Amino acid sequence: MGNSKAKLSEVLIDSTNEAKLKAAFQSYDKDGSGFIDREEAKHFAKDLLKIAEKQLKTPRKDILTPNISLEEYFDKNFSIMDRDGSGQVSYEEFKDFLQKYA
Repeated sequence: MGNSKAKLSEVLIDSTNEAKLKAAFQSYDKDGSGFIDREEAKHFAKDLLKIAEKQLKTPRKDILTPNISLEEYFDKNFSIMDRDGSGQVSYEEFKDFLQKYA
């Protein structure tokens, strides 16, 4: 599967590249189900924060909205990604999220 964070970094630079989007999605779909479940999505959220910290040269505590925990940050972003409320994120939902918010 490769390095998930590296693949995500590439997608954040060019979120229109279908091959890079698919590779990033597959790197988080650890069980190969074709979906990213809540547990798999936690790795995505952590990597997203790490990339933001590095690119913005800002500590995590300053990136998160004041008074929001990491778990609340995750829950909010997961519910945005999981548009149909199925409890898992499809490739299309993942792609739409990155293209809209990256």
